[in-house]
Amino acid sequence: MSTALSSKFKKTPARHTGESLEELRKALETVSFGSVEIYVQDGVITQITIRHIKKTNLEINGSFKKILTESPI
Repeated sequence: MSTALSSKFKKTPARHTGESLEELRKALETVSFGSVEIYVQDGVITQITIRHIKKTNLEINGSFKKILTESPI
C-alpha cells in the first residue's frame, strides 16, 4: 500500500521547513516496515509517498503451492 501526501506541499519552498518537517515526521511515524519518499522539484516538496510493507513468515510448502496453482485468480 502506498499513500501520496502531495496537496499540502505544492508551492511550498523547501527552505520553509516547519510544516514540511512536521509532515515528514508524521509520515515516518506511520512506517514500521517500508519507506518514505520525498519528491522535490525546483526547490519545492511536491510529494511525500509512504510505502508500507507487510512482513510475513509464510513458508511455501507443497500443499500451499497446490492451492496457488489450482485457485482461479
